[in-house]
Amino acid sequence: MTRYEMAQIVAKALEKGAVGADDKLVGEFADEVDSLGVRVEKLKKNADRVRVTGEVQLSYADNHGGVFDKDDGGNSESDLRTRIWFTGEVNDHWHYTAMLENHQYFQ
Repeated sequence: MTRYEMAQIVAKALEKGAVGADDKLVGEFADEVDSLGVRVEKLKKNADRVRVTGEVQLSYADNHGGVFDKDDGGNSESDLRTRIWFTGEVNDHWHYTAMLENHQYFQ
């Protein structure tokens, strides 16, 4: 296999997202990959444009029925939900959105 043929494989893997722009293979074949029309620097720049957003929601319920009682006895509960979204652009045709969610229940 020639160096150019290997660069073609790396370029295809890079375009499909199988390897990242900071991968050692991409660094080794950067000149050849660039000559094939895959802009490594643009991919690296797009990797830096990740937007992170999120929200936190806390809910509390008191089930004492309006009667004050020193013994909690499990009559109240709270719920904490957190969400984090990651959005970004790989290239002109590939965009992504991912969400992590955590739910915690306290009684």
